[in-house]
Amino acid sequence: MIRILLVDDNRAMVRALATAIPWKENGVEVCGYAYDGEEAKNLLNEGTDVLVTDVKMPRMDGIELTRYATENFPQIQVIFMSAYSEFDYAVAGLKLNVYDYITKPVDNQKLVEAVLSAYSHGRIQTELESLLKDSLPYMRERVVMELLMGDVQGQRERLTRILPEWQEEMWFTCMVFDLFQKEADIGIWEIRALAERAMPDMLCVIMSDRLLAAVSADTCEPDQTRTGEWLRQANRILELQRQCGRDLTVGVSQSLQGYAALPALYQQAVRALNMRFLLGRDEVYVYPGVTEPVCPKDRAVEDAISCGEGLFYTVEQGRLQEQLKELRAALGRLERQDLFVCAACSILSLYARELFKGILDIDLSVAGKRCMETYVRLIEGTKQEGVEALCSLFTEFRDMRFSRMSRENSRIIQRIYEASEKVGFDEDAGLERIAREVYLSPSYVSMLFKQETGKSISQHLTHLRLEKARQLLRDPELKIYEVSQMVGYPNQYYFSVWFKKNTGMTPTEYRNSG
Repeated sequence: MIRILLVDDNRAMVRALATAIPWKENGVEVCGYAYDGEEAKNLLNEGTDVLVTDVKMPRMDGIELTRYATENFPQIQVIFMSAYSEFDYAVAGLKLNVYDYITKPVDNQKLVEAVLSAYSHGRIQTELESLLKDSLPYMRERVVMELLMGDVQGQRERLTRILPEWQEEMWFTCMVFDLFQKEADIGIWEIRALAERAMPDMLCVIMSDRLLAAVSADTCEPDQTRTGEWLRQANRILELQRQCGRDLTVGVSQSLQGYAALPALYQQAVRALNMRFLLGRDEVYVYPGVTEPVCPKDRAVEDAISCGEGLFYTVEQGRLQEQLKELRAALGRLERQDLFVCAACSILSLYARELFKGILDIDLSVAGKRCMETYVRLIEGTKQEGVEALCSLFTEFRDMRFSRMSRENSRIIQRIYEASEKVGFDEDAGLERIAREVYLSPSYVSMLFKQETGKSISQHLTHLRLEKARQLLRDPELKIYEVSQMVGYPNQYYFSVWFKKNTGMTPTEYRNSG
């Protein structure tokens, strides 16, 4: 039965509406009536479905009564009755989401139809609100997931609607749990339950079958007490998983302000996880501790690190040996032990990050152990032992990668490497020339090279050109414009812009930094 409340300062009219209309035949019950807004307030309750009220009344008019009803009983639908059809009353009613507006004298049939329609509308709204309330957690997770993955602009408006407690000026922190094992999709829900119980003010989002992100939003930058509590709870969860025989690693980001920082925070937490592969332990790692070693501005250190760039993608044995020879020489020029360790660990960190991107089908626990062994040798061994351990690691995983290529693909990749050396750096060099040299279509060459090496032809040629440019710039007899022409840039200005974009220094600055 639909329950309605009739309100009008015309007592005769209220009694007539209550008795003359066959309400029960239409499934309606008049649960009460009042002669002004103040009196009606005391009759409104959760059981009222529709409020039928006059607009202009003493003590409290229909506008104020409706405002009270919508604030305290949002399920109630309101219908205005009035002999006053002035525009300002209609506008006020629309602003308060009044369902219908009926002018006096009231047509009984129209009033019944309006009540039935208002009740039906209210039921639909209630069901939609209930559905929205039930689905809100999933909607929040989806929006936050998209934000963490980089869609800041696309999700910003939705975020303000479904997660209004998050404000742009707040400070955000991201924690990522990585359940590093098979059948992770089963345990990740348990990790989520533990995280939600231990850190109830964090919003937990399952990113994949093994990754869980937990995001905190704070009105001010978190202090040591708050961050310390997060780390304590994360360590407790990690220890509980160890007792269950599970391998869990936790990465924690910095705290930054604003929605726009969320993708960077997620990447920081993921990068923190990578310390597991370098140090060989499942721990809670905080982002500032996992950046590459901060090396001083030293020409010899920079040269050594540049020699180590791209080693992971070298599969041709002869070229790898040439690169390792250059790397040994560059590391050998570092006489100070601290500079050697800094450069070598930076190279190892770059290599390990590529290694664990999943391009290789290998046992990651074995790979992590090998990286850790190399790291220990660099830190604790002699310089010679460290160099040999580093080169041995690169050779081992090059052989592993090469063995997983089909004979035909490896032959083609080797021919592409040879062709890229052959075509040089003139204006006509590039994918088209390389494809002609190996007698294949440019699209197939591009696809195969990317698939087998993880790099595009353009990235590979850029790397070769940079190596050549660095080598030539070490010769003080060569002019900058001569170096520019020798690496395929007839215009010295464009060469300088390109070189600075890729190295952070102009050719002149690079030459003078030694």
